[in-house]
Amino acid sequence: MAEVYKSRVYTDRPPYADFDPPEKFEAIKSIIAKRLIQHPKAICSYSGGADSDIMIDLIEKTRTIFSLPPVKYVFFNTGLEMKAIKDHVKTTADKYGVEIKEVRPKISIVQAARTYGIPFVSKIMSGGLSEWQKKGIPLSIADEYEEAEDKAAKRAELKERYQQGLNAKEFFMQFYNADCERICVENPIPSRIYELPPYTQTIQPFEYGHPYSKKTCLWLKNLPKLNPTNILNEYKPYISCGTSRNKGNKDKSGFSRAGGATKIRSKTFPGIAKAMAGQWGK
Repeated sequence: MAEVYKSRVYTDRPPYADFDPPEKFEAIKSIIAKRLIQHPKAICSYSGGADSDIMIDLIEKTRTIFSLPPVKYVFFNTGLEMKAIKDHVKTTADKYGVEIKEVRPKISIVQAARTYGIPFVSKIMSGGLSEWQKKGIPLSIADEYEEAEDKAAKRAELKERYQQGLNAKEFFMQFYNADCERICVENPIPSRIYELPPYTQTIQPFEYGHPYSKKTCLWLKNLPKLNPTNILNEYKPYISCGTSRNKGNKDKSGFSRAGGATKIRSKTFPGIAKAMAGQWGK
């Protein structure tokens, strides 16, 4: 079975990624030269955006330095691109003296949406993520990595953390696949990188009489979903929000904090336990 590709943006981050821009671009040029020599028929996708502008500039400068043959560029015009983008593509081609071939889809966006579904989920998600970022909610370990003074040590730590996550997944799956008629596995929201099975439902302490929020996932087998028993309208986070913006903010400080409160944070709320016993214990 072929290995499934998984992003290692931080765990396998190369040293040159942390160079200052001038040295970083020089390192990238050497990588481009190596790849173009290995793949002389390579085709580069050009979108007309800022990232593509940087890429084509690096490629053409690398070609000049190493006397490499021309590269084929392709611009995929879905029919939604603005005139300014299409004009910019032509201007860029003239600037570097290259051909950027325009390719159109065989069917229109409307036809594709009707046949295969709406392809714009990523736009909806990016809009939502943007709002989360404005509120200072951490979406990844990007900030943690950028703030680290020793990047090499941080990469080693992240690799170890990733392996610990795989070990935890193996432990989790022993319960999930246990030879048992009825199963409920409780766990916090997992990182997608570990590819756990889809959870059945999420529950909150404030749905069972406790004035706190702490979203928890339940994986159920031959058990009905747990129903709320006492929903409260006023509650606070049970676990501190770790972003720098919220440090010192008592409203987001949480009841259970990092450090010695680890065991407290991992305990099941009595209201939830009572609901499980009452609804599943018959």
